[in-house]
Amino acid sequence: MNFLDVRTVIASHIVTDLVCTVVIFLLWVKNRKRYSGIFYLLLDFVFQTVAVLLVSLRARIPDLISIVLSNSLVIAGALSGYIGLTLFVEKKSSQIHNYILLVVFVAIHYYFTFFKPDLMVRTIDLSFGLLIICFQCMWLMLLRVEHDMRRITAGVGIVFGIYCLFTIFRIVVIFIHPFHDNDLFNSSLYETFILMMYQMLLILLTFSLSIMINHRLLMDIKAQEDKFSKAFRSSPYALTLTRLSDGKIIEVNDYFINITGYSYPEVIGKTTIELKLWAREIDRADVVDELMKGNRVIGREFQFLKKSGEILIGLFSSEIIIINNQSFSLSSISDITDRKKDQEAIKELNAQLEQRVIDRTKQLVITNQDLAKEISEHKKTEEVLKTSLDEKEVLLREVHHRVKNNLAAISGMIQIQKRSVDDVVTISALTALDLRLRSMAIIHEKLYRSENFCRINFDDYLNTLIPHIRSTFNVRTEVRFSVASKGVEMVLDNAVPCGLIINELITNAIKYAFPETFLKSEVVEHKISINVECHDSSYILTVADNGVGLPDNIDFSTNKTLGLHLVKMLGEHQLGGSIELYRAGGTSFILKFNSKY
Repeated sequence: MNFLDVRTVIASHIVTDLVCTVVIFLLWVKNRKRYSGIFYLLLDFVFQTVAVLLVSLRARIPDLISIVLSNSLVIAGALSGYIGLTLFVEKKSSQIHNYILLVVFVAIHYYFTFFKPDLMVRTIDLSFGLLIICFQCMWLMLLRVEHDMRRITAGVGIVFGIYCLFTIFRIVVIFIHPFHDNDLFNSSLYETFILMMYQMLLILLTFSLSIMINHRLLMDIKAQEDKFSKAFRSSPYALTLTRLSDGKIIEVNDYFINITGYSYPEVIGKTTIELKLWAREIDRADVVDELMKGNRVIGREFQFLKKSGEILIGLFSSEIIIINNQSFSLSSISDITDRKKDQEAIKELNAQLEQRVIDRTKQLVITNQDLAKEISEHKKTEEVLKTSLDEKEVLLREVHHRVKNNLAAISGMIQIQKRSVDDVVTISALTALDLRLRSMAIIHEKLYRSENFCRINFDDYLNTLIPHIRSTFNVRTEVRFSVASKGVEMVLDNAVPCGLIINELITNAIKYAFPETFLKSEVVEHKISINVECHDSSYILTVADNGVGLPDNIDFSTNKTLGLHLVKMLGEHQLGGSIELYRAGGTSFILKFNSKY
């Protein structure tokens, strides 16, 4: 066996892969919490190392493991490396096409291992698989990443570009000079050279990955330094960095310069004692003592001196930090001078306000006492008024009661008088008069029993009046009454004339609308309807029947009979309304008027 035979190269390949894997492992240990994807890179190198180890055991272990599994690990490792790179540069994408590639690769390898063994086809299959994945890695590192990131990924991208070129060269050579020997360990010097070149490229890839990760780390550290430097400079607090060994100020920010009045050169390299920064030396000594004990000083109020000698009141915080194995004190001063002045002003204003409150309270006590007396007098006045109102209410209720009783007494006398006469005309006149009196008496009865002396429930009134009229005339059962006045209310001045009008019109309908011959006609229902509507202060009163109708020779506007004359007088003169007569389908009287109350 010469020095460059395949077994020797594979053995050195194992050692190289192990070393490279260890390097990537160390990078993963140090940076696993900082960057994503390094674990997948480590997994790539582990797969490559295991694959080479399985290849070295060919003819000692089954072909399924030494050929199919080993080469599948090479492609799976390359895919894992690509996934790791996408995570590292934060360009994660779908890998479905690569998973399909892996399945197709395994199938081809399996077929040309067990069904039609062919080392050349397997080599081409492996080369194409690596070429596709390496090209994706090169494209990712050189083109897909942002411009700033490309500065640190370009080296890795170039290595993958070399991988692609070398793999293309290998495929072209195989097609130009095909080989038919299926024993890997009897490969030509060219194939041995190819394995050695892949070994060199793996070392170069490991080196470029290490540089990339370290450059990323340096770039992040620089970004952090810039960020903290900007934060230090632009902080809204006065910041100082003081070396504990000699007390000299190493760094201050712009706000410190602004509030103290010192220039930057006047401060750097000086101590706070030299600057006479502390108004009281004992305060400085207390802070130093706390820091030397390892404690932090947070938010303590001290007085400081500006360059001009003016007092500056600040909230002071400080703690020890270690930089390059040296102890430094990082301190901050929050200027609260104006706040303290404002607090003092507020305190003085509060004192003045408290005094004014005390004075105002005394005035309010006096005012409340006067108000209490006034309220007491008002209550007495209200009680007197309530007593007077109750007395008037009782008196008004008694008035309605007496009016109702007087009307009832008159009605009773009319009834007695009716029994003493035989003349039909006189009896009819007395009956009409009695009904008029009763229509008024019912209103006073309703008001007497009501809680409201101003308005009467007209629906309730009609449902009491109409049965009384019906019983007076002993109306036949064929005639039915219909009342629609729900929710209508009227004041006394409107209710009395409306009640009289309804009484007259219903009486006329009962007497003349339904003669005996008409009741025996084919009309199914004989009806007298009373409908009262109210819209705001406007009223519409309708009394209608479907009887024989008012004769054409009777002119309502000029008729001198007492009933119709009374209807016209009450409707047009007392209520100030208008009355319309309709003769179609019987007789209908429609009264429209506006309430004055």
